[in-house]
Parts: sequence; structure tokens; C-alpha cells
Amino acid sequence: MFVAVSGYAQTLPSTFIIKGTVTSQKGETLPGVSVKVKGTSVGATTDNDGKYSISAASGNVTLVYSFVGFTIQEVEVNNRNNINVKLAEEQNDLDEVIVVGYGTQKKINLTGAVATVSGATLTERPAPNAANLIQGRITGVQVTQPSGEPGRDNPNFLIRGRSTYGGSTDPLTLIDGVAGSFNNLSPDDIENVTVLKDASSAAIYGARAANGVILVTTKKGKKGETVFSYRTNFARHTPTALPDLITNSAQYMEMYNTAAARSGIAFRYPQADIDLYRNSPDKAQYPDFDNMDYYINPANVMQHNLSISGGSDKSTFNISAGYLDQNAVFEGYKFKRYNALLNYNNNLTKSISVGTIINMTYKDRKEPPFTGENMALLVYAAGPLYGPFLPDGSGRIVSRAYANEGRNRNPQEAYAMGEQTTKEYNVNAQAYIDIKPFKGLTWSSKVAINYVDEYYKMYQHPYSAYLLQDRAAVTNEYVANSFGPDILGVTDQYSKVLNPTVYSTLTYEKTLGTGHNLKALAGFEQLSYKNQNLRGRRISTVAPVLEDLTGYSASGESLYFTHPRLPSLAAPSEWGMRSLFGRINYDYKGKYLLEANLRYDGTSKVSPDYRWGVFPSFSAGWLVSEESFLKDKLSWLSSFKIRGSYGTLGNQDIGTYLYQDNIIINNVNYPFGNGALQQGGVINDFKDVSLRWESTRSIDVGFDLNVKNGLFGATFDWFRRSTFDILARPTVPLSLGLGASTVNDGKMRSQGVELALTHQNRIGEFTYSLNALISTAKNKVIELRTPAKGSTINEVGLPYSSFYLYEWDGIFQVEDIGNPSVPVHELNRNPKAGDLKMKDVNGDGIVNANDRVVVDGAYPDFNYSFGLNLGYKRFSFSAFFQGVEGIKNRVNNWGVDPFQQGTAPTTKFLNAWTPENRSNTVPAIYVAGYSGVAPYAASTYYLQDASYLRLKNVMLGFDVPVSAISKIGIKNLNVYVSADNLFTITKYEGGDPERASSTGNLAQYPQTKIFNVGLNVKF
Repeated sequence: MFVAVSGYAQTLPSTFIIKGTVTSQKGETLPGVSVKVKGTSVGATTDNDGKYSISAASGNVTLVYSFVGFTIQEVEVNNRNNINVKLAEEQNDLDEVIVVGYGTQKKINLTGAVATVSGATLTERPAPNAANLIQGRITGVQVTQPSGEPGRDNPNFLIRGRSTYGGSTDPLTLIDGVAGSFNNLSPDDIENVTVLKDASSAAIYGARAANGVILVTTKKGKKGETVFSYRTNFARHTPTALPDLITNSAQYMEMYNTAAARSGIAFRYPQADIDLYRNSPDKAQYPDFDNMDYYINPANVMQHNLSISGGSDKSTFNISAGYLDQNAVFEGYKFKRYNALLNYNNNLTKSISVGTIINMTYKDRKEPPFTGENMALLVYAAGPLYGPFLPDGSGRIVSRAYANEGRNRNPQEAYAMGEQTTKEYNVNAQAYIDIKPFKGLTWSSKVAINYVDEYYKMYQHPYSAYLLQDRAAVTNEYVANSFGPDILGVTDQYSKVLNPTVYSTLTYEKTLGTGHNLKALAGFEQLSYKNQNLRGRRISTVAPVLEDLTGYSASGESLYFTHPRLPSLAAPSEWGMRSLFGRINYDYKGKYLLEANLRYDGTSKVSPDYRWGVFPSFSAGWLVSEESFLKDKLSWLSSFKIRGSYGTLGNQDIGTYLYQDNIIINNVNYPFGNGALQQGGVINDFKDVSLRWESTRSIDVGFDLNVKNGLFGATFDWFRRSTFDILARPTVPLSLGLGASTVNDGKMRSQGVELALTHQNRIGEFTYSLNALISTAKNKVIELRTPAKGSTINEVGLPYSSFYLYEWDGIFQVEDIGNPSVPVHELNRNPKAGDLKMKDVNGDGIVNANDRVVVDGAYPDFNYSFGLNLGYKRFSFSAFFQGVEGIKNRVNNWGVDPFQQGTAPTTKFLNAWTPENRSNTVPAIYVAGYSGVAPYAASTYYLQDASYLRLKNVMLGFDVPVSAISKIGIKNLNVYVSADNLFTITKYEGGDPERASSTGNLAQYPQTKIFNVGLNVKF
């Protein structure tokens, strides 16, 4: 990269003229180059011959030359009237270095399906959880954020669709090469994220790589002066979508009475009370209470990150600290995260360097005893007849309006009954040494540990709540009525995870003869995992205000107590893995590329006779654009590469001890004669001692295209993954007398295509870029020992767990009742006009289980995203859209079924079927559980199109002029405003279509819109 200038000095006129020619390094003239006088609006553009002429106020100015595909150059005039410039081409994206397994490679030399995204791109969004930031950024990676609940928004990852139905489908995530948690990282600490999607790129990780690999690299220090960087932003979170529920009490009561009469429920609201709710001026006693408006409110979120980085010829360092303070849209939910990162490297000698990476996280989450989804359904279920407190000003809590109405807890009761807290400490600590004994050889070794320490507490105490409308007969006092706490007392849980890793690699690079380049890697790795848990509960105390376990007596205490509202409690477990691995890369003159990987893994999770497995992969690439028949004729073709790969990956992501007979002794006793009970033991599960690896064969074919150094780019992949010996638990007959065993059972296939398009350009001082991604992944069961049918179906030839539903066929009308041409409904043999009607698919005159059909929508047809970036002078603008097409959700209960535990109907039930309003889309109003609707929960009536297109992020930034801030020691200051999830285009009703599961309750903690303002400053 260089600039060549020529010119001569002369006596300065009042207006100084500079002329010249701009060419490439090859001597080609460049038309359309922008030439500007730095710091002014004076500019010119080169003509068709690359010539320019520009006027300046003096000869002591600097000219700035810019052109798409070339590096911006600045040249001091120094009183010269003629300046010829040679611009250097910008570094081709394909020349960038990409992190791969146990090393790095130039992008131009990659032969596998590898994608990367920079930390700068990720932090364009203000989302608190770093893992959610890669949503829509990489083809083939489906990222689903389960909700917007603080501290519980960890996303689900699915790389190239589902290809197994046994163990986990989660990819392997490595932080700086070692197992760690993506969710724990501060977004500002991430340098880049690389995803290994095919066997060629992932096989180096063998038995842990079947579901893909995510490599996260944290920021390192760079040689140069010390830089202080500070980033802060303030965000406001609001729900993206909520159900539209009836909030008029009189209307609610009348609709309920109609529904109760239809559903055969005895309780009715008295007409006199309905009139009071409609007409009474005392709205404290007879409110039209909007629970969602009261309990769901905008939440403030603050993020701060401070880093100090720099280095010299001997050492580099990066130290950072981050803080997140996240409130929730529900009161009482609060999450704080503290991050610290130390990344240090020291060159002890020319051939030896050592370093350490320490990533520390502390998370503090405080909540009522109900998690976000449960609180959401409480708010939905509350109805409009009462608020949180009695109207007498006493501060006493209302439980419900009437004793006999079907209700869940008033949301305020959840706040009154106690709280739960979770404190998690995580340390990912690494130390490494790199030795280069002679040219071309590098010996690298790393020792690391990932340590997680979690403390959880549930504290609940007695409380009082009262009926709003039912009074005591004698005293006319409010009547006490409450559910009370469901996990009384104090429950403490302690969990520890130790995950040490040691690996060592030898890497050798050599050029043989002319153009033969060889790179070989060989390595050894050993890792293990151990978790321990303890849970204890005490309920007896003389002072329920005490929150510590020691304030309670041993009477009634218990260990390992379980309850649906407590977090999962994993049994203690331990496993280990030992591996040998290698990789060879060869290329001839950078045109013909070959790569081979091999990993030999042994795991304690499968039977000793089968625990060692070999996982090979092969790939090849052809850089067609380097061939003389193209290179000399198509100068605009920067790069065109065709590549393909094939290999085998493993999956050991299942439970421990699955091949061993485990004796259960808990609550197992046996009497001998008339004596006391003696400790016993029992084996409850049948075990397959021949348990072996689950394996996935993967094939990938693709190409990478780059035109005019980024003016246009395209990456395409077609893939197929075939998984066999799937580790799963097939159903077994009850007559066996034992639970199902994990066995190697079945085959499954996933295949699809991925396409990424890019365009970037510069027009004078205006720059812009466009990008678009689309990917598909379809799965199919190839072999299955025990098919299963329910509301979903598992059967050969179908996608795994496809929807298997009755087909909704409208609403029973008056003329359908008793009509012999209308099929009999086995689950509703005496229908009423206004009930749901199902289709008799096989035409046998009866709607039964044989009429269920496979319905598409369990998996998306495709995932896509697109965006643009604009830059003009000191302003920058970006917009990023992300979408999913073809996915469907089957949801019910709160927010769908009217009066589910008192939930107000949605406003669509104002158009419910009546004899006068013969709707064929909305059934007659009913109480949840009604026999004319509930038996068909597994029908397409409850299936919603969850496809969506979302404006995921939009951002406007401004770089403050250096002249305005340099006097106070600031080198760079960028201020910006942004918004996340600003709008969503969808047909989905009652909430946000993005959710953790495609089935279940509609009610969930809402996804959130984020309005954000922030700044980046460097000192």
C-alpha cells in the first residue's frame, strides 16, 4: 500500500490550483475518484482519464482521495501544483483472517461452510444478551429469543435445522477456544463470532460438533498507545404485542353469564351487581380495571462498559469492566450483570509468548415467586372486576371479587407472598503458551477452567387477601380469602459446575518448491465436567419475616424438595473426554485447495466397548478467479471460489450413566417379617450396555463470489446432514415393568440451501452497503423403531414432531344439529350450534382420531434478513430487518380461551356466534374447558400463523468533530439513537410470534421494543 506523488513548487497565487492524475497501483487511470480539501466542502471528481483539477485557499492544505474498492488516501500539498496519486486497493474481504478450530485461516483459503460476524456489527443493537445479537446475521443459524424477561432471555440456537431427536440440538459454544457461556459475555467484549456449519470446518471438534460450533473471540490488546474506551447507553423497554382483552366489567360479567349458561357452570354474576358495575359512580368499589395497563409498564435499562487497551513490542493487554442494570416491564423483576475481562499477552523471547484470558461474570436476578410467564398469565387471568388493593385505603390486597368465581391469584398476591433470588458467579480462566522452536513450527498449549457457582433462594411467607364484593354478614367486613403461599418457608439451592480443559497443538507451515503450500496441525485435548447440587427446605419458624434458612427449625425440613415453580435440579453427574486430532491444509498457488480433518474421541458417556470414535472430514476448493483464462479477461472479478466438503461428526450430548444399571434407593424400603422397614434398592430402567456414538454424515457444496472488491458479493451453500445411531429413548410397553432405556435408534436427515448477498459502494462522501440472507432447512425421519401419534406425529417420511391435528371446519350452525349429513363428532357427540366443527377427512361419517392430518408449520419454510448501512460525512444510519416464514404456533388457554381461570375474553369474542350473529369463525362464548371446544385443543382452530417480518434494529449515529472535543482529551466521540423490534408485520394474534416453543400457553413474558440512546468515547 503506497501513495506516489509528484509536483513542483511555485509562488502562491490568491487561489491555489492543484492538478493531477489518479491511477491504481497497476497504472490504470481511475475515473470518478472523489478529491476533497480536508476540512472543507471544496471537492472535485476525476474525469474519464483519471485527471482532476481543484482550487484551494492556499498550498498548505491536505487533499483526501476516496474511491470505492480503494483505501482512502490523504496527501499534504506542501505548495505543489501537480500531484499524481496511486491508490492502493482495499484489502479484499477474502484476505481477512477467520478463527477456525484450534487456529486461524485466511478466508480466501477456506473450503468449508464458515461464517463470521464482527463485534462492531453485533453492538449496533442494544440488546442486553450478547447471544441474541447474532439473530439474522449468519445464514443457516436460527436464533429464537424465548422472551424479553431479564436474565431469562437466553436464546435457542439451531444450526442448519434439526437433524436429531435424541439428545440436545444445541451447538457447541467455545469462548476463546474453551467451553463457556455466550449468554454471560458483555457484547462490548466480543471481537468476532465464527460459526462452523459443515463437517469440514467442525470435524476438528469431533463428538461435540454434530449440531455445529460457535466460536466467540474476545477482544485483545493491540500494539500502540494506551486507549481508554467508554460506552454507555440508556434504553426503554416496552412490550411488542399484548392481547386485546375486555376491560369493561359489566360487559365482562354479561359475557361470562352467557358463557357459564352454555358451559353448565352454576355461578352467575347477579344482575344487580352488573348494574352497579355499569352505573355506580364509585369506581374504586366497582372498577373497570385494566390489569395490563397497571402491571405492565415501560422498563429502564442501563449498560456501561469501560476498557483499557494497548501494548508494546513485548506485550499487549485489554482490560474491561461492564455493568448491566435491567428492569422488567413487570414490577419486581430486576436483573444485574457485572462483567470483567483480562486479556494479556507477553512475548518473553522472539520464540516464546505466554498469555492469559480471564472472563468473569456475576449475575444477580430478583423476582417474585412467579417467573415471567406465570406472572403474565396471572395478569391475563385477573379480569376487570377488581384492582390490587381494597378501596378503603388500608393497603390490604384483593384476592378476587366473589368467592365462587373461578380465579387464579390476583397478581398482587404474587408480590405479597415473597420473592426468589438467583446469584451466579462464573469464571472462564485460561492460560496459554506458544513456542516457535524454528521457522514454520508453533507449539501451543492451553489450560483452562470454566467454573459456575449458583445460589438460589425461594422465600415465601403467609399473607392475607380479601374478597372485594362478598362481605361478612354481621360485621360487613371484607372477607379473608387467599390461596396462600405454595412453597412456604425458605428453600435454598446450591449448584457448582467445574469444566476443566487442557489441550496442546503442533502447527507446521511450509512452502515446498514453487507454489506448494502445506499447513499441518496435530493435537491432544482432555476435558471433563462435574456438577454438584444441594437443595434444602425448612418451613417452621416463629418469625416468618426471616429469610435465612438458619431462622427456621428442623421440624418438617426436607432435602431435594421439588415443585413446578422451583428451578430444575439436575442430579450430580460427571463425565470426561479424551481426544487426538489433526488437520492438513494444502494449496497450490492459492488456486487449488485441499483440507482433511480427523478426530479420535473417547467419552465416558457411552459403553467402554464402544466409547472411542473416529470422525474424519475432507474438503476441496478451486479459486477459479486465479486461473489465467479468467484473471486476464475479467478484471472486475475479484474472487470466485467453488468448494465442497464431506465428513462425519459425533454427538455425545446426552445424559450420564445411561449404559449403567443405576440402583435407586430414595424412598425404597422393604419389611423383613414384622420388623422395622429396611433400606432397599431397585432398578427402574432397562439399560442397553452396547450404547455407542450418535453420528452425522454431512455433505456441503457451495461457492463464494466477490466482484470489484465488495461492490457485489454472494455466498451460496447446499447441504445435507444424515444422522444415524440416534441416541434416544423409544417408548416401551408397560408390560416390560421398566422405564425406557436410551438406545441407538433411528435415522434422520436435514437438508437445505443458504444464500448471502452483499453490495457496498462509495459516491463521493456518501457510502452505503446492502446485505440480504436467506436459508432453508428441512428435516425428515428416515428410520424410527417406535412411531408415535398424538397432537404431533413421529413417523418415517415426515419431519420429526410434525403437527398432527384435527382440521377445523368452521362453526356448527343451527341447521347442522341433527342433520344426518353432518359427521358425528366422537369427542362431542351432542354438539350445540356455536360449537367447533371439524372436517371428516376420510369421509366415513364420523370425526375421530383417524381424521387427524399432518399440518405444516412445525418448522419454518425459511429464515431471512436484510439491511442497509448509510454514511455521509459524520453521520451514519443503519436499518436491519429479520423474519421467519412458514412457522406456526399452536397456543391456547390464557388470552385465547375465554374465562380461563377468569381471563377476560379477547375483543374478537364480541363477534362470537349467536343465533342472530351466525359467525363461522368465532365460536359461541364459552368458559374454558367447555365440551364444545376443549376436546379439540389439538386442532387447527388453535393453530396460528407465526410468520413475521420485523424491523430488528434501526440506528442513527453522529461522530462529533475532533476539533470540538480534542481540547478536553477526547480522541473520538460517537453519539447515537437506536430502536430494536420497532415494528413487526405478522398475522399472529394476542402476542409476539417469537417464542421458545411452538406449542403451549399463549401467555408469556412479552418480547420488547427497545428505544435506546448512547455514546462511545475514546480517550
